[in-house]
Amino acid sequence: CSELAARVALAEAAGIPPWRLIADPGIGFAKTPEQSLTLMRELPRFVASFCGEGSVRAAATLIGASRKGFVGRALGQPDPLQRQWGNAATVCAAIAGGGDMVRVH
Repeated sequence: CSELAARVALAEAAGIPPWRLIADPGIGFAKTPEQSLTLMRELPRFVASFCGEGSVRAAATLIGASRKGFVGRALGQPDPLQRQWGNAATVCAAIAGGGDMVRVH
């Protein structure tokens, strides 16, 4: 998340207002399945660090966990098209964790 915080700070320094920024932790990108699961568990902390009072002030958070490999691994389901219940669970977890938007297939 420190890389994302640095990018948000650069955007703000370039004059982009916070309400035009969306923080996406990149679940499933350059992360192990364990790291993606940890991010989902720690989502409230992530949201607070980017959107809470005293944060780096992105306007919203976007969670895109749909069909990701970590979902398949957790379910033991290699076929992305057969992960509907896992996808539904990640959407519920994203909303419960304070995410503002979800990306799904």
